[in-house]
Amino acid sequence: MDPLIDRNTGSVHLDKQWTLTPGLSVEHLANLIGNRLSGTDRVTRWFSHIPVKTLVGDFNLTLVFSGEVLMAMRAQPKIDYKSNEIDTKAKMDAMLNKLLGPPTNERFVVSSEIARTLFRIVRMEWPKGAKELTWELSWGRVISSVDSKDVVPEFKLQWKI
Repeated sequence: MDPLIDRNTGSVHLDKQWTLTPGLSVEHLANLIGNRLSGTDRVTRWFSHIPVKTLVGDFNLTLVFSGEVLMAMRAQPKIDYKSNEIDTKAKMDAMLNKLLGPPTNERFVVSSEIARTLFRIVRMEWPKGAKELTWELSWGRVISSVDSKDVVPEFKLQWKI
């Protein structure tokens, strides 16, 4: 089976029948994602909480469309009850490094004491060393970070359309 993310094309291989490529239409994905429109802001609409199983793990996906065209996806790994968010982020980063090579940019997830205080308010203590990693590629960008609302690890893929 193909790798989760194809470094050369930006295709995301979720399973044998389902591959995401830049510019797919809502109509093309309708049978796979169902009619679960989660939100819209007139120009952008998104479908969230789509469970998928891949060879590298289980994820909850959010697919983001500009008009009718797929422009981005967000994947949050399902966290095993034996592990925690920090371990899950480290495993996700290792997987992305293996697939995409070294990141082109790094910055700390918790970059200031103010941000650290905000994380503590939601009862999540991220270590000072936790980093947001970015890969700039010819077809788009991949960002490994932490969802600021749910405080769980995630990676986002944004295609150049």
